Amino acid sequence: MPLVQTYRWERYERLLREIPGLELVAGRAQLRSPHEVVVTSPVVPALPGLQDVPFLTSDLLSSADDPWQTSLRQQPRSLLILGGGAIALELGQLFARLGTRVTVLTRSSQLLPGVEPELAQTLAELLQAEGPRLRTGVQVQAVVPGSSGVAVTLQRAGRTETLEAEQLLVATGRRPHTEGLGLERAGVALEVNGAVRVDRTLRTSVLHIWAAGDVIGTAWGNQFATPVGAADGKLAAHNALSGEPPRAVDHRVIPRCIFTDPPLAIVGLTDAQAQAEGLTCACRVLPLSLVPRAGAIHRRQGLVKMVIEPNWEGLAIVWPESTWCGPRQSRHQRLLSLQKHYKK
Repeated sequence: MPLVQTYRWERYERLLREIPGLELVAGRAQLRSPHEVVVTSPVVPALPGLQDVPFLTSDLLSSADDPWQTSLRQQPRSLLILGGGAIALELGQLFARLGTRVTVLTRSSQLLPGVEPELAQTLAELLQAEGPRLRTGVQVQAVVPGSSGVAVTLQRAGRTETLEAEQLLVATGRRPHTEGLGLERAGVALEVNGAVRVDRTLRTSVLHIWAAGDVIGTAWGNQFATPVGAADGKLAAHNALSGEPPRAVDHRVIPRCIFTDPPLAIVGLTDAQAQAEGLTCACRVLPLSLVPRAGAIHRRQGLVKMVIEPNWEGLAIVWPESTWCGPRQSRHQRLLSLQKHYKK
């Protein structure tokens, strides 16, 4: 897509190429030693039979240099999406609104695992009313070429069935993908799940190497979300290059958003996370039908959930956690994030 490529160039690649002494090399990097890096090719996710069929990922939808030649060139009439996270729902709704017949398949019992159940269920109902089929509790057994394009054999509730579509989109979430990076040659320690081990300043076991983003897994409360990775990257660059005392990461104050319509915004701890930390808190769920602004713009569908610690002091209104599923969530999310930041 020319628009995406133009945006990528103007906002990212051009700026990087203008930095003196910095060379931008596209591809997958591998460490040869603590001070040498080589770029290699992407890898295929390990799903049954996936290596034998063409498939899409969110990274390949508009790629001009797609190594597998599977990037999308025209709208499919039907689309199977593997995964039930943010990317699956965002792209599923997009294609459904364009007229594609969309089926979302996830092995989890709930869409958007880790999100407040009330909000995830509300968003699922709103999306499904538009047409996409959302199926949870699915175990994929095989992916093979089909008469329409691709066929997925799955098991759900003890029954086996096969679904076909023109295109397959793999959006099974993110995980630390450190295999083949050569980190052992650089002396960088890894966790059991392959995530790069970092301290609170995002420094690895090698003093001059920092890590940020999905590659650190869930360390220090990290979330697989663009705003979190961007904030961590900025912090890691500061700690590595500024010469100032290193700063510690705090993922509790970074707002996150799922860009569906209505969108879903989150900041702070969830109900389950607060209880796991032993915090005394109260939860409040407010339908947007009771919010005057939602009525004024005729968008009353959605919920707000707040996890409140009653004994906090210093602010008249303190919402340590809030999840908002509804229109115009960004203004409320910024307020909540600022409140949480200044309460620290």
